[in-house]
Amino acid sequence: MKIQGMILIVSMCGFLLFIMAVKAKSQILLNGLFRGLCASAAIILINYILQMKGEELQIGLNPITFLTCTILGFPGFILVLGLHLILLL
Repeated sequence: MKIQGMILIVSMCGFLLFIMAVKAKSQILLNGLFRGLCASAAIILINYILQMKGEELQIGLNPITFLTCTILGFPGFILVLGLHLILLL
C-alpha cells in the first residue's frame, strides 16, 4: 500500500514537471514568433519609408531574414538593417 502511494506521488510529480516543461517550450516558441512578426512589420515599414523616398534598394523579407530576426531578436533586426545600409554605400 505504501509503495503504491509513493509511486502515485512520484508519477504525479513527473506529470506536473512534464506539463511545466511543455508550457515553457511553448512560451519560448510564442516569444520567438512574436519577435519575428514584429521584425517583419518593421522591415515592411522601412521598405515603405524607403519607397516614399524613392530608393530602389529595399530590405528583402524572406525566410532567412525572418529567422535571423526571430532567433537573434532586436540585434538580428539591426544586423539585417546594417547589411542593407552597407549595400547602399
